[in-house]
Amino acid sequence: MAAAAAAAAAAAAASSSSDDAKHAFIIPTKVRNLSLHLSTAQYDIPYAVLLLLFESLLCVQIINRIPYTEIDWEAYMEEVEDYLSGERNYVNIHGGTGPLVYPAGFLYAYQLLRYWAGGDGSDVKRAQFVFAVLYVLNVAVVLTLYTLVLRQKRRSRSLDETKGEVEVEVEIEIAAAHTSWSWRVAMGLCCLSKRIHSIFVLRLFNDAPAMLLLYLSTLL
Repeated sequence: MAAAAAAAAAAAAASSSSDDAKHAFIIPTKVRNLSLHLSTAQYDIPYAVLLLLFESLLCVQIINRIPYTEIDWEAYMEEVEDYLSGERNYVNIHGGTGPLVYPAGFLYAYQLLRYWAGGDGSDVKRAQFVFAVLYVLNVAVVLTLYTLVLRQKRRSRSLDETKGEVEVEVEIEIAAAHTSWSWRVAMGLCCLSKRIHSIFVLRLFNDAPAMLLLYLSTLL
């Protein structure tokens, strides 16, 4: 009788452990399935849009909470002032940091920024919001490039799978999801660069419009 009771207890414990194990894996399985679903191409654009919304809010917070640091803006405005005064000889166009070393496109762009920033460049905060827009546009172009490469990698992986050995369907889906989320993590990291935010919205460097044009040319 004692042996039978012990066996029954062991069987009940095993059954209970089995049930606990099944319940323990319910949430991870759901999370995995959700991850697989969200990794598909139909969520590429919504993911990028969420990142851009985050960036827009972050830029506003940076402008409102972190003091602007003067480095080159005043020198830029002085160089534009020389140009507006009629000077066309590069040798004679100077700012507080030295002679003008940028091409004419720089003068045209910062002339417009000067008008927007109070007419004389004194309203720096208005200029910062222009650069925030440039920053978000820059990130949008970069995320578009990432998305295009990601989709190309998906297509390449799909072709490789059809030509190779037959694999378990779930393993194929998981591998594809790993590729998608790896690229999406990289896209998210693009939005966390302190240096890039600083160049655009706190320093107003001419690198900002130049980089936007560079990435646009790459995209086109």
